[in-house]
Amino acid sequence: MRTLERAQSEDDLEGALIAAEKYEDGEASARQLAQLLIHSSDVGGARPKTRVRISEKEWIAKFSAWDDRFNNPRAEAVCLDFAEAAGLRVPEREIRVVNDRPVLLVSRFDRSSAGACLSYLSAGTLLGEPAYGYATSKTYLDIAVAARRIGVHAPEREMFRRLLVNAYLRNTDDHLRNHAFINDGTGWNLSPVFDVVPHPSGTKHVCAPAPGISQECNSCTAFAAYTKFGLSAAEASSILDEVHEATSRIPAFFDARGVSRRDREILLACFGSLPRTAASQ
Repeated sequence: MRTLERAQSEDDLEGALIAAEKYEDGEASARQLAQLLIHSSDVGGARPKTRVRISEKEWIAKFSAWDDRFNNPRAEAVCLDFAEAAGLRVPEREIRVVNDRPVLLVSRFDRSSAGACLSYLSAGTLLGEPAYGYATSKTYLDIAVAARRIGVHAPEREMFRRLLVNAYLRNTDDHLRNHAFINDGTGWNLSPVFDVVPHPSGTKHVCAPAPGISQECNSCTAFAAYTKFGLSAAEASSILDEVHEATSRIPAFFDARGVSRRDREILLACFGSLPRTAASQ
């Protein structure tokens, strides 16, 4: 059984940030590379990050990258705030400023309150997809169907809501490893949403809404798939109304997370539009 190095302390954040920046510039020393690899090997993803322990709780610290079009830590915090307002469960998170750089801290939801590892299963593993690469023919509906097989309650509603939120935010990096399941000893449940960030360069999602629907998906085509998820028009419209309501709070989320005027313009241009319902008109 592989034993992970203990997460770094809050005092190590500055060193981790410097190591990440040096790595981005191709100037990291062997010690800095080791610092990054040892403390990030189990959290995956392409972006610079590390594990850190604060107040006896383990967090993932996520840094900016040199080629970001906007301040990614602040933008991701806003997207998680929005997802929560839209009715999805999200991890605890906060922005810390380290060396004049914003760092997004996201609590590890695969740990118990005592720090023990919880059983974790990615949607890719559940659906038998290869561990390498991101392209897939699997869909949001496939995830929901597989989730029901392992005992998750009402996964269709949850996956439909995720679909609407990701389509609105243009979070097209919605591959199978960005959907997961947690078992805390009482059974499997969908994990909180994570890695929710806009991608300005298109509308092609990794996962299509359902079989027979294109990956070139916007909020309208996403909403139109509600019957595939076994939802009535009234149920789907109720979920959509909650997502609509969350959009009205985006300016407040920008303020709370310190998003610059320039980045607000970029992010608002990234976000899509939502179809209207009687309640949202």
